[in-house]
Amino acid sequence: MSTISRLQFLFIAATAILAVVCPANAQTTQAPNTPGPSARLFAAPFYRCARNFYVDATYGNDANAGTQDAPWQNIQTADATVQAGDCVNVQPGTYTAATNITRGGNAPRPRGYVVYRCTQLNACQITASGFATKGFYITGPNGVGPAFVVIDGFELAAGDYNTYGVGVAIGNLNHTTAPGAHHIWVLNNIIHGYGESGIATGMGEFFYFLHNTIYDNARVTCDAQGSGITIWEPSPVPGYNPSGMDLTYIPRFRNVVAFNVTNNNALTQCGTAANPYDTDGNGIIMDTFKNDITGVTYPYQTLVAFNLSYNNGGGGIHVFKSSNITIANNTAFNNQIDPFNNASFRPQIDVANGDNNVIINNIAYGFPAITADDPRCEQTQPCTLTFIGAFAAGKNDTDGTDNNNVWQNNVSFIPGSSNGSENDWSDTDAANNTYTCTANQCSTDPLFVTPSDVSAPADTVYSSGNFALQAESPALGYAQTPRYLPWWTMDAGACDSRFEACP
Repeated sequence: MSTISRLQFLFIAATAILAVVCPANAQTTQAPNTPGPSARLFAAPFYRCARNFYVDATYGNDANAGTQDAPWQNIQTADATVQAGDCVNVQPGTYTAATNITRGGNAPRPRGYVVYRCTQLNACQITASGFATKGFYITGPNGVGPAFVVIDGFELAAGDYNTYGVGVAIGNLNHTTAPGAHHIWVLNNIIHGYGESGIATGMGEFFYFLHNTIYDNARVTCDAQGSGITIWEPSPVPGYNPSGMDLTYIPRFRNVVAFNVTNNNALTQCGTAANPYDTDGNGIIMDTFKNDITGVTYPYQTLVAFNLSYNNGGGGIHVFKSSNITIANNTAFNNQIDPFNNASFRPQIDVANGDNNVIINNIAYGFPAITADDPRCEQTQPCTLTFIGAFAAGKNDTDGTDNNNVWQNNVSFIPGSSNGSENDWSDTDAANNTYTCTANQCSTDPLFVTPSDVSAPADTVYSSGNFALQAESPALGYAQTPRYLPWWTMDAGACDSRFEACP
């Protein structure tokens, strides 16, 4: 891997995410980013390789030295050897075994990571499948660590749906207090077919999930219900003092979920019309940042930005018992379509129990059932798909809170609604976080070029639409421009008006 200058790191590789958090006046020649895998980011990554190892499913042998001329056959073999600054270059092909990463790097600097990278964008397909199988499982003994790991440019394609299957599982997913993994970058991947989640974390922090496409997950795990992307109960790294890139490039946010496409994730083999108990199958969920075991709220900032989330069984972006999250410039379309979800109100983007959240510049566009005869209701009575909405907030249990949340410059649209009736607020701190139609645009069609199909049931994998904005869109020029967003931000939603197609 060729080295890159600090300026390139900030303005090229960083455009995909670090541009999100660099000052707005740091203008560059880089164009806005579309959600999904980025050839530009893949070609100019932030990391550098002190040593290179190679894996080839066709010509490799695990008894080899892992050199370019004598590659390993399985990705897992690399884990016994790698150290900070090492890149594991995986040749295109099909890999049938999962990889448990137990060894990472040592510092937040370009040569401080262990990198697993497909040598051709999305041409390395990992098909490992089976009960509780993970494509990549980033965890050490007893769920502790590792840290400073990059996963870049793979297609993780489970062979079939299996309970507890996860594309990229990070840290401890078993509800323990062990210190989790940290400084994990998941970049430019396509992840689909996993029975529980596309990406899921347990404990830990400094997670960066950028430019991935994550679809058709969560279908068969009915107890530990999953979603497309989940950050669950993050926790500060014990004794860790931020340094290097933590301070230079991303000082405001310790976790970033940005420029992803999350679609068609749903719990389609769980609840029934007689027992509609589903709660998840979201595109993106920030889940329980107030730790259920310790009772401590995660104190640091998280950014969810420029994601396109559509046709999911649960919410497009769901914030549950979580605080200190900025949700900016996302597009959420036709979510909450699982008829067996038990929600009585079904928003595209919501905060259910949380404080000090900022929700700005988003587009939320939902399609409720008009009557219980809608085939999407699948004979549920009552059919709660009639309550699909745009935005919602409030506390939904006795120990929940809902204070000091900001909702501004968002665009909501539910066909057939009027005067903001598509938004639902309950038990709110009215002085600070009521959604108003003066601070936001209510009942306003954002005028996508060609949005995706909305007529099929949740168990169908929909084809993508074009969520670019028409020239007459009211979302054009409507965005706030705080300094942590890219300098080119001007429109609401995930798709800049300069795009002809998005994604």
